[in-house]
Amino acid sequence: MRPSLSFLGGVHVLPASAANEVTTAPKRLALLAWLAAHVDRGPVQRGEVAAVLWPERTERQARSALRQIVYEIRRGVGVPIITSTLTTVQFAADIADCDVIAFDRAVAQGDDHEVARLYRGDLLQGLIVPGSNDFMDWLERARSRQRRAAHASVVRLAHTAVRRGEWQAVLEWARRAERLAGEEPSASDDLSSLIAQAERALRAAAPSMDAVRATSAFVRPAVTRAGHDGDAEVAIARGLHHLWRFTPVDLARAQASFEEAVALAPTSAAAYAGLGKALLLRAVYADAEAATVLPDAARALDTAMALDPNSTTSDAVRAIVAVLWDRDVAWAEALIARAQALSPSDHEPWLAELLYLRAPQGDADGALRAARECVARAPVSASALATVSLVVGFFDAARADAYAREALDLDPTMLTAHWALASTASWAGQHDDALARSDLVVRLTGGHINYRAAHGVFLAVAGRRMEARAAYDMLAAQPTLSPTARYYRAVLCA
Repeated sequence: MRPSLSFLGGVHVLPASAANEVTTAPKRLALLAWLAAHVDRGPVQRGEVAAVLWPERTERQARSALRQIVYEIRRGVGVPIITSTLTTVQFAADIADCDVIAFDRAVAQGDDHEVARLYRGDLLQGLIVPGSNDFMDWLERARSRQRRAAHASVVRLAHTAVRRGEWQAVLEWARRAERLAGEEPSASDDLSSLIAQAERALRAAAPSMDAVRATSAFVRPAVTRAGHDGDAEVAIARGLHHLWRFTPVDLARAQASFEEAVALAPTSAAAYAGLGKALLLRAVYADAEAATVLPDAARALDTAMALDPNSTTSDAVRAIVAVLWDRDVAWAEALIARAQALSPSDHEPWLAELLYLRAPQGDADGALRAARECVARAPVSASALATVSLVVGFFDAARADAYAREALDLDPTMLTAHWALASTASWAGQHDDALARSDLVVRLTGGHINYRAAHGVFLAVAGRRMEARAAYDMLAAQPTLSPTARYYRAVLCA
């Protein structure tokens, strides 16, 4: 796994095994951040770095401390993310990623969306390095410079949204810029005017409650179930429990639970967002007809967005429907970018970007970047790790294998992770392992047709053509197939 360091708005280090070595010592963090911020200068003299971090020591002592800390970082991360000579040190940007470097380059290129995406807060937020006054002075200057740059980018994005008439985006960008502006009165006055203008426009366009109720007319009335208290939050929780199992039965149960929640709470954005997601997943992973359920998914998600304009889940899932149903990739990209900016800690927008924008376009760099961002935000989510693994395997099999195994450590029953490991084994030519893993998934899902179809592809790749032909014949005999099963049928036909 390529190391990834995030220092803006908190510290995140990948791989996770290296996090403890890097984050537990303030001067290790300080050294890495300082070198990353100066990477465009090229190699930095050891004496300069030593004087910044150990001003109280003699030159010989400071150089010895620097040498020791470079060794500790390399040992902890496992690769030389700091390169060195007898006289210089440098952050190895060709070996490791760092958001500080990406942020500075986005500022230089005038990429406002990328600046807003990367800036999640102050550099090394909360870090204090006792006895290193020069470093702390530099850190405050760097924080101020980055905050001003992020503020300028967000203000420009707000004004761009005004010109386009995208008032929800205006509101979100302006509020974020207001938080970044701090106590500067002139900036605050301008932003207050933008916020007031956006709020007036949104109030004028807001749907009435009659319209919201009319939108929900396609939802079946709630059915009271024995053992449940009829509370909408309980129904939502039950729907979420079923949603991430990905089996057709669970997805149908998730849809029913969210429909119940909508009927019980017609103004609940979470209920509509969950319903939209359940309908989308049924179209992709189960046997529901896309032409039947995707329009309903779009309506449910549009209602969720109207009820709660700050819902990143609604934006992220609506972006997927925009790709699959509306065929509007530009709108999908705008929705995902808005969700990422609105809630930088949420992994779902990054997962949507990986699955439906970068991977389908064959954008390896973009896909791996989105995968890293997603995993950084959901390190203990088995479903996120497993889904990322399944897609990343097309670009980096070793990384996909690592993500899948992390997912299974968290949840040994996660079907998607088993499937990802079957895929990486097949790509590595380990056909017996791939078939054993895929056969396990087929059995765990009760022989669901999607997984039987994919198992047929693994048989074909392994050279077991007669069994693969039987899988194709089974698919050809089905009157209806999910998009996933149709894809595998096409692969077998080829």
